[in-house]
Formats: sequence, C-alpha cells, structure tokens
Amino acid sequence: MVSKAGCRAKGARFERLVKHRLEAEGWFVVRQAASAFPDLIAIKKNEACFIECKTNKYISSKEKSALKKLSYFGLPYIAYPIKEKGKSVVIISDLSYKEVIRLV
Repeated sequence: MVSKAGCRAKGARFERLVKHRLEAEGWFVVRQAASAFPDLIAIKKNEACFIECKTNKYISSKEKSALKKLSYFGLPYIAYPIKEKGKSVVIISDLSYKEVIRLV
C-alpha cells in the first residue's frame, strides 16, 4: 500500500511535469503548492485555464463542481497521464474527458 505522503509526492511530480510541458508549448503556468485548488493556472494569449492534475484520471464530484464554478473566469480542465507507444503522454481534457490538449 502506498502511503499518503507517497501519493502526494507522485501527484506533485505529475503537476510539475504538466507545468513544464505546457511551458514548452508557450503557456505561462503557475503551480499552486500545498494541494491548493486548482493545481495549475495556465495562460496563453487571451486564454486562461484552470487545471486539476490527476495521476489516476479520477476527479471527485466536489472537485468537478469547483472547477465548473471557475469556468466563469477561464476554461476548467483535467490533466492525466497515459502510455502511448511506450512514451508518457499527458492528456488535458474538459470535464467530460474530451481531449483538448495532448502533450508528448
């Protein structure tokens, strides 16, 4: 069984990975520390995104509701990892899990 601290560390590593990959695509990204909500705020041109990062793709109804409330200010997204042809790929999707951004 993985400890709570181990899960948090895995989540923090994934948040940093998403942040760096978005920055490589030209986004300005702020990572919220200490498990603040949402995990990332990303801005590019006139677009603001609120991103909750999930290593297991699961988002609770409470988190989904909170992201929906943020949609007044920007686009609410979920980021999760997948393996594709042996490579780690980050998928950023809307709240219905429709892919919006793919980061390799």
